[in-house]
Amino acid sequence: MKYLLDKNLVVTARGESLEGELVYDPDGKVKLAELKAIAKANSIQHGAKIKMTELAVLIADAFSEMDLPEYLDKKGIVVAGVKAGKDDNQIMMELIEAGVPVRDVVGEFRTALMAAGMLLKPKERNAKLARLLEDFKPDTGDDVSAKLRELMDAVPRTTERQAMAAIRKYARGNKIDLPKVKRVGGFKKKV
Repeated sequence: MKYLLDKNLVVTARGESLEGELVYDPDGKVKLAELKAIAKANSIQHGAKIKMTELAVLIADAFSEMDLPEYLDKKGIVVAGVKAGKDDNQIMMELIEAGVPVRDVVGEFRTALMAAGMLLKPKERNAKLARLLEDFKPDTGDDVSAKLRELMDAVPRTTERQAMAAIRKYARGNKIDLPKVKRVGGFKKKV
């Protein structure tokens, strides 16, 4: 069993698939000074001349007796869902079933997507859209529609609304009059 530590080295969760700097693995290589810091942060008492192996066992025993929650690999759930072709709502339902509170699920979903590199942060997305719009001079509404589709395809998880907002911002900044665009979706298409 491995244990997840916060930035103050206090244990927060347990699990088998934990990885990273702030994970305590009783079977891993840890220096005596690090073990002493972990013990101190978690109020585990030990003698001043304790050996490293004894301290590792003492910490592992103390952690195993604590009522720690099981580590929830949110990023793993999201990545697996995306790779399986599930839609966002199905993946969020899996997160809820795994134990993520309903009020937090959208934020956790977006955070996991960003951590996996499947979703750009808003500033990054806007910068990439702006780069793709350089030298864009629309003559007809079809030109704008084609560029809209190009932006949505080029930048992952960009909605029609976000792409159109980038086009309008670019047009305002470069004093370009945008031609009328025939909407791709909307109420009329549904009817």
